[in-house]
Amino acid sequence: DTKALIRKADAAKSLGDYEESIKTAEQLIRQDPKNVQAYTTLINIYTNLNLPEKAEEIRKRLLRNASKSRIIREAPQIREFIRRDSIV
Repeated sequence: DTKALIRKADAAKSLGDYEESIKTAEQLIRQDPKNVQAYTTLINIYTNLNLPEKAEEIRKRLLRNASKSRIIREAPQIREFIRRDSIV
């Protein structure tokens, strides 16, 4: 269930268990490659961990799988990352 996986990824992130959150978000992306929330979770984690190169990699993957308008509609919190040419 994709909703259960996104809740699990968000809960792990909230608890500071970034490794589990990353693993779960990546699992969700394998199941649903267009899931904007999973990519958003990964971008937020890598940004928080000061890993802009990893965040940029995820941003590019997201843009290959979803339109900018859909991303902005479903994840307004990363709007600025999507509108820029690069996170780095």
